[in-house]
Amino acid sequence: MTGSTCRAMANALMSSTRASAFALALLAGVATTGCGGAGDEANNQAEAAPIPMQEFMAHVINYSAANLWKWQGWTQGPAGEQSLFPKTDEEWEMAEGAALTLSELSNLLLLPGRGLDDPNWRPRVLAMRKAAGDAAAAAERHNPDALFEAAGRLQESCAACHYAFAPHLEPPPSDAGGAAAQANKQ
Repeated sequence: MTGSTCRAMANALMSSTRASAFALALLAGVATTGCGGAGDEANNQAEAAPIPMQEFMAHVINYSAANLWKWQGWTQGPAGEQSLFPKTDEEWEMAEGAALTLSELSNLLLLPGRGLDDPNWRPRVLAMRKAAGDAAAAAERHNPDALFEAAGRLQESCAACHYAFAPHLEPPPSDAGGAAAQANKQ
């Protein structure tokens, strides 16, 4: 059944004063089963199909991280150095929301079929989650120093993950002795 058909059935059931409680319960069960239950296997599978990891990272994770990072740091302008930190309660709420969104999105990176089959994947995702959670707590407290520190750890966790799993996006920094490049080959 379509979503509008299911809503119509639910509304009809809720507004019916002549139906007994038993009949309402029975009809609600039938309506629920027809609205995405086991009988609608093709729709359930289509809805569960995740987007490719590269697209998820670029369009979901990175987008959410950018919405957090825009609330921290400083920029140099014609009037000199200007703070990017939130200035109003509403802006602090937006920074907190961006951090909480990123923290919750990390759960998707740990789902079977979504995450990478590598023993280093989970600890890196958990580092991202911790930094995002700390950024949310800092925003809730309206603490720019703590927000800056947590957002910096978030950047470090993202870069470490890219070094390990997507070096084409962000290769590890090289030093004069080439130790970083050598470690990356191992």
